[in-house]
Amino acid sequence: MKNYLKDREIQENLKRIESYKNAIDNPLYDLNQVQSFKVQILIDDSMNHGEFIPDKEKENVWYATKQTFRAMKKDIFALDEQDLDLQDLVECKSCNSALDKQFWHYCPYCGSSY
Repeated sequence: MKNYLKDREIQENLKRIESYKNAIDNPLYDLNQVQSFKVQILIDDSMNHGEFIPDKEKENVWYATKQTFRAMKKDIFALDEQDLDLQDLVECKSCNSALDKQFWHYCPYCGSSY
């Protein structure tokens, strides 16, 4: 029953988002538009946690530590610039790092939950 209610809420939110219009009365979001974007994350534990470093030669290849990779939400690179404005900042109680909850399952710097 709980999953049904959650699915229903998601569908209602999608319908509401689809109804948003811009200044010239065109849809603000096109939820039917499909984009394919592939990113490869390679593990390099010699770097700092919480960072993504792009490969200098290969496009869409990034490096991160194993801890950072596990902590990140897997759709982190798929967000539109509009979504980046919807910050949900929290502070990690262990290391006092500022984190945006839309990107992380837990703190990528120290590994603690927030």
